[in-house]
Amino acid sequence: MVVDCGTQMNSANAVAVETAEAAVLVTTPDVVAVRAAKRMVRMWDRLQIRKPQDITVAVNRYTRARRSNLADRPHYGDEGRHFRHPGRVQGAPGRR
Repeated sequence: MVVDCGTQMNSANAVAVETAEAAVLVTTPDVVAVRAAKRMVRMWDRLQIRKPQDITVAVNRYTRARRSNLADRPHYGDEGRHFRHPGRVQGAPGRR
C-alpha cells in the first residue's frame, strides 16, 4: 500500500509514516524542495516518527519538454542502454 502524506504533517500522517514498512520521501531537484525535504526528515527524527537512516529520498524530475513515445525508449534489461522516463503513461493519475 502506498500512502501519499503530502507536505503537511498531522497525526494521521505521522502514524502512517511511523508504522510503514518503508518511508520514501519524494522531492524535486530544486533548492526549495530539497530544503523542505530536509526539514521533513529532521521533523520526523525530532518527533521520533522515523530515524533519518530509515528514510529513502527519491528525487523526481519531469518536464514536458522531455515527453516522447514509449516506442522510442529501450526495453528493461537491454545491455548498454539506459532507461529514460517515458513521460506520462496514458490513464495514470497526475497533473494535466
